[in-house]
Amino acid sequence: MKKLICVHGWDGSPNIGFWPWLQVEAQKLGLEVHAPQLPGGENPELPRWIKKIDTLVGTDAISRANTILIGHSLGCDAVLRYVERLPISQRIGAIILIAPFIDESDLDDLEMFNGQAISVQKVKTIVHQKIAFFSSNDPHVPLQDGIEYQHRLGAQIHILKNRKHFSGDDGCTNIPEVLEALKKIVSHNSSIK
Repeated sequence: MKKLICVHGWDGSPNIGFWPWLQVEAQKLGLEVHAPQLPGGENPELPRWIKKIDTLVGTDAISRANTILIGHSLGCDAVLRYVERLPISQRIGAIILIAPFIDESDLDDLEMFNGQAISVQKVKTIVHQKIAFFSSNDPHVPLQDGIEYQHRLGAQIHILKNRKHFSGDDGCTNIPEVLEALKKIVSHNSSIK
């Protein structure tokens, strides 16, 4: 069975915003859905987030190849940093990034997420399908920087009008375009690898 792992953002929850809707819709597609409450709240620690993601994905190659990771905001950074820690011989089926932070060094409170740049080439090699969603008016993610980074990652780019940061505070309770992308990933093959 294909697996979807939902990675919320900073001080987020899998129970607010678009996450509850997406979990229900993903289950309708036959996905095994995991949406953990990641530790740390306002003080997230990257190693603990990566450990949780790793536990949910599993260690065997087939499980990883049949996994879709979806992150929102800072959760995108956790997804990318998880992937770059995998052996180059491993594969992840797909990642979907929603409002990915491009340079989190602007967020002084998140020292544990800061550090070395993400190995874009390694992520590009390991992940079969890469999709990123941006909003035309996101107050936290500069659109042009995001597009440039995602092009280097080799991701399909979707720019949605006036969705702000896709958060519950912005009134975002669903993102139909993300569901459509998920449907395409799931229906592409019986195996995502």
